[in-house]
Amino acid sequence: MRTGLDYVWINYYKDQNAGHQLSQRELDTMFAALATRAALIHRFYGYRVPSVPAYIGGCFYWHFRQTMVPSGTFDWTVLQSLMLAA
Repeated sequence: MRTGLDYVWINYYKDQNAGHQLSQRELDTMFAALATRAALIHRFYGYRVPSVPAYIGGCFYWHFRQTMVPSGTFDWTVLQSLMLAA
């Protein structure tokens, strides 16, 4: 997603999901995940283990290609700020 969007539309096709109708809880989870992606990037990529000086991280952001490419996307700038602060 791009920085500065006013709206995000989510498409869900229950005919492609065995007829499953999303519950309110599932919808809440889905939209909360969209709103907290930057927080997740900060949490996991910013994680440090002071007691293990050789720790270099072990994070893997599953949707890197979709949300951080090309560089300059909102998610990329979040990650870049963490890398510059390290």
